[in-house]
Amino acid sequence: MSVLAPLSSVFSELKLSLPTLTLQEQEDFLTLVDDSPFPIEDWARAWGALAQHLESRASTLEIPHQIHYLSCAAEGAAPGGKPYTTLHAAVEEYLEAEGVALAQKKAAP
Repeated sequence: MSVLAPLSSVFSELKLSLPTLTLQEQEDFLTLVDDSPFPIEDWARAWGALAQHLESRASTLEIPHQIHYLSCAAEGAAPGGKPYTTLHAAVEEYLEAEGVALAQKKAAP
């Protein structure tokens, strides 16, 4: 069974859209989730917040950069970093304070 199946179900249950991921991106993402203190549902909500931030600014960010952004937020929010109760809360604060430096405006249709 593909690792995407359980990942898809988590995003679906939260009524979030799962980005299209390569097998390597799926594996990278799930490794980050497994190595963090945050549950996969929190990662999904955090990714949803990032996607909403990008969409509201008509911006885009390549998937590997999105995963890296979430990874950096998780590192900063993990024990020893700034105390957050959820990764989602950390990502929302980082987005508000810093935005997304590598994001690019979407091309006009």
